[in-house]
Parts: sequence; structure tokens; C-alpha cells
Amino acid sequence: MYRCCDLLRTNTLPADTEEESRVRIAAILSLAAMFYLFFGAYMSLTHGFEEQAFIQIGIWVVVFVMYLFLPTLHYVIFSRIFTALFTAYVFTMLYIDDYNMLFVLFLLPLLSLPPFVLVGKKEGIVWSVFIGLLFLTVLGLDYYGVVRTHFKSYLLFTFTVGFGVLSLLWYWIVHEREMYAQHYRDSIEKSKLLFKEMHHRTKNNMQVIISLLESHLLRAQNPSYRRLFQTYIDRIKTMSFVHENLYRTGDDSTSRINMQKYLGEVLNNLQQLTQHTIISDIDPIKMSIKHSMNLGLIVNEAVSNAMEHAYDAGKERIDVTLKNVGRDCILEIRDYGKGFNHHKEFNSLGLRLIRDLSGTLPNGRMSFLSDNGMRIQVIFDCPYY
Repeated sequence: MYRCCDLLRTNTLPADTEEESRVRIAAILSLAAMFYLFFGAYMSLTHGFEEQAFIQIGIWVVVFVMYLFLPTLHYVIFSRIFTALFTAYVFTMLYIDDYNMLFVLFLLPLLSLPPFVLVGKKEGIVWSVFIGLLFLTVLGLDYYGVVRTHFKSYLLFTFTVGFGVLSLLWYWIVHEREMYAQHYRDSIEKSKLLFKEMHHRTKNNMQVIISLLESHLLRAQNPSYRRLFQTYIDRIKTMSFVHENLYRTGDDSTSRINMQKYLGEVLNNLQQLTQHTIISDIDPIKMSIKHSMNLGLIVNEAVSNAMEHAYDAGKERIDVTLKNVGRDCILEIRDYGKGFNHHKEFNSLGLRLIRDLSGTLPNGRMSFLSDNGMRIQVIFDCPYY
């Protein structure tokens, strides 16, 4: 019951849950029906129509029970029980006295609405034909005087025609909706294929650039040039990992990158280039393509600096953590080496790049501390999707 109420209060449907929308519609139908039946039972008792009130209270109880079990009751079963109940109610009221007998005729054209909306065209057609045959049967029995209703034959005929017209209208609406939904799904699949191909080609182009740089790296004799080539190779690899992740998942441009997997690939690539041990503790935070790529470049630069400058010799450790703390995400890269020369190294290209990239993150800010090693901390607003 609480889930149904939550669905009614929610302004937007959860992604990829068409059944949630059907449950919401079923909840609205249940509430509307319970209100009508409660008010009708009260008015029937007030005007002395106990038999009518007893029927309305009985149907109200059944609808209320269905409402309570709506989250677990399949919408197809709900639609069939709901439609059968009100079909029986409407046709029963054609023969039982009530304080407002004309109002029940206005319910006749609405009987085919639940199966069309909740289930689909086929279910709606079956129920429309069944209810239409019942109308024609009642109309024929009344016309030949076999079983008389409280209404004139021409009035019954008019509402029978109205039921048929509205059933056609429900059919047309549902048919158009299904066509647009199918067109939307086809468009989404085409977009996914296009973006997957785009990310695949981008990754391949980056791989070509990496191969060219690696060929120059192998021929370079000067250690400074070799470090420079390796730096650019690592940066391009960091960016290519984003496109590789998107190509593997096959999602579109609205996709988010799992930072646990992405940064794990970045760190694995760096681990192959150093004897130091890189220890990571990364939460599975999902970020947009742009922000994830910038965060990956920050990690690449910070860890590369630690690999090159933190330790003079030996096999040491470098810690990388990314945590979701309240509304903030905190990235920390820490080593336990010789520390940081503020005046000499603050304006280095790597740290300037980290500082600039930190500013591109949502409300991003960078801080550093040189105490028993070097600790770079980047804090930014966590994305919520």
C-alpha cells in the first residue's frame, strides 16, 4: 500500500519500469472507484436503497483489498477483476432501483478503459467485444419484453453506441501510444549502436596515437624524452579507457562511468610501470563522461608524480582512495616519501594540470599536505542520478 502511495506522489517514473506506470494507473483507478462506491453507498443508504448500498459496499471491499495487494498483484489480473466487477455492477444496476439510476449509464462507456490502458490492445478488444455482446443481449431482451430494464430501449441503444465509439477511441489511443513507444525504443537502440561505434572508433584512433608515441619512445635515447613520451602515453591511455568502458557496455552518450572499474584500469596501467605498490580503495561512484575523464587524468598525474618523485629507491606504497562522504566525493592520492617542495614543485606542469582539472569538477577544489610524505586531496560534489 505504501508503495502505491509513493507511486502516486512521484512526479517522474523510475527509468525502464513501464510496469511501475501501470501500477500507478491501477492505483488511481482503485482510489477513484473506492471514492465513487463509498459516496454511492452513503447516498443509497440515505435514500433507503439498502440493496444497492449492500452491492456497492461489497465491491468497495474487493477493490480495497486489491489496492492493498497492488504492488504484488499483477496488473493483468487486476485489470480483469476490476473490469469484471464493474461490468457486473453496471449490468446489475440496470435492473435494481437506485436513487440516481441515470448515472450508472455514464459508467457504461468506461468499462473498456482498464483493459486497454493496463494490458493492451488485444485484451481491450476481447473485453470490448464481450461487453458489447452483453449490451446487445440486454437490449434485445428489453426490446422483446423478455426482461425489462429501468431504461427505454432507445436510451440503452444510445449508450451501447457510445460504448462502441469510446472503445474505438481507447483502441486508437493505445495503438498510437504503442507505435510511438516502439519508435522510441527503436531510436534508442539505433542511438546506442551509433554511440558504441563512435566510442570504438575513438578508442582505436587513440590506440594509433599511443602506438606512434610508443614507437618514438623505443627509439628515444635521452631519458628526459623517454619520460616525456611515457607521460603523454599514460595521459592518452587514461582518456581511452573511458571510451573502452562505454564501448563494452554499449550505452549511449547519457551513460555514466563506474569509477571503481575505470580508475582500476588507470591504476593497473600505472602499476605496470613502477615497482611501487599502488593500493586503491574506490567506491563505485558513477560520473559523466567528461567528469570521469578529468578525474582519471588527475589520478594519472598525481600517481605518476608520486612514482617519479616520492621515493629515492626501494619498493614503497602509493594509496589512492575515492569515497562518497555525504554530499561530497573525496579523492585522495597519498605517498609516504620525502614530501613536497612547495616553492620548487607547486608550479610544475603536473600539479598545475591537477589544479586546473579539479576546477572542472562540480564545485571542485584541491588541497595538498606535505607531512610524512605527500597527500593530494580533491573534493567535489557527488553526482546524484
